[in-house]
Amino acid sequence: MLCVHKAPEHACDRIIDIEEKQLEELKALVLNAQVKVKACEEVSANLENMLSTLQEQKDNAHARILEAFKTYAALLEKRQVYKYV
Repeated sequence: MLCVHKAPEHACDRIIDIEEKQLEELKALVLNAQVKVKACEEVSANLENMLSTLQEQKDNAHARILEAFKTYAALLEKRQVYKYV
């Protein structure tokens, strides 16, 4: 059984004619992706630095709160000792 192929309704180009254009588009996409990857790496490094600084601030605040609590507890204990004397 033989089938007759009708002419397509869409435009067709030969691969030889569009190869260079397609390669240029792919190169542009790869270059664009590399630029975005570099930007993401820079942002990630900045974020990591900021998170490290934030962790240091949290640790410092925690230490100050603990120190204040211990001082307050010591003062209360002193006061109770003087109260019973």
